[in-house]
Amino acid sequence: MVALGKIVAAAASAGSVLAAVFLCSCTDLRVLGSVTSDGGDPPDGGGRPIQVLVWNTALTYGHASRAQAIPLLRARESTDNIQFDTTYAHTDPSSTQENQTDTSFDASVFTDQNLDKYDVVLFLNTTGNAMDDKDKAVHRQALQDFIEKKGRGFVGTHSATDTYQAKAADPWPWYVDFMGTNYDSHTAAGTQGVAQYFQGMTHPILMAAGTPPTWNRTDEWFTFTRDPLFSPIVGVKMLLTCHDQINATERPTAWVHEMPPQGSAVRGGRMFYTAFGHFTPAFQEPAVMNLIIAGIKWAAGRL
Repeated sequence: MVALGKIVAAAASAGSVLAAVFLCSCTDLRVLGSVTSDGGDPPDGGGRPIQVLVWNTALTYGHASRAQAIPLLRARESTDNIQFDTTYAHTDPSSTQENQTDTSFDASVFTDQNLDKYDVVLFLNTTGNAMDDKDKAVHRQALQDFIEKKGRGFVGTHSATDTYQAKAADPWPWYVDFMGTNYDSHTAAGTQGVAQYFQGMTHPILMAAGTPPTWNRTDEWFTFTRDPLFSPIVGVKMLLTCHDQINATERPTAWVHEMPPQGSAVRGGRMFYTAFGHFTPAFQEPAVMNLIIAGIKWAAGRL
């Protein structure tokens, strides 16, 4: 399989459309929890549930699945020792129809103090500048510090890469580099495709989820503004790529980012992203849900 970087380079030299596709504070151990010799949490987290903040505000395109997936996630709470906090999420299906954007949201949770109780922030099909209100500078810094200084976790599904677009009127470059890339375009929803391990990749997420090495499924398959492996922030690893019936080129579809710690922090945070999840049935697929749950556990330091 050709490396993604080589694909991008070849496309750029040929001038093809594909080039656009892949175009100080001290660490508070109270926040980090029990620290093992490698700087991570105990594998079982001391027995406590993983605390996940669900954020699903959509300002440029609203996926109905951002609310409809919540009961499916909650069905995994007891079996996987996870608690999903939807206090600040949009949960009413009647107000989260397909292509219906949100007219209000409460981003007050995105402060340094309020994020302290969470292990993972989940951007569940967010779009646009999803946290930005009059206190947007505080919210942005709180999430960045949550990752870089507190060593916590982040999981994004589908349009989390269509959030804080570099081309937006008020971009957030850190978020783009943290995610690795931005969404650029997509196939029609329901397009047949094949997801596969990237170059024989092995990773705790794939192993814990039991993800098949080759996987036939349908979705709205994304292309991106650049290969996420080209992020200026080191630590991105590709897990899954895809070929769909529209575009035979190998394209990213799931990856992780182990962020470098800032200052005297013990560790940086972990990010897991998958482009799966346009429609609600994607979250009803055991293989997709297993991947997301494993991504949450890994981001929380439990894998």
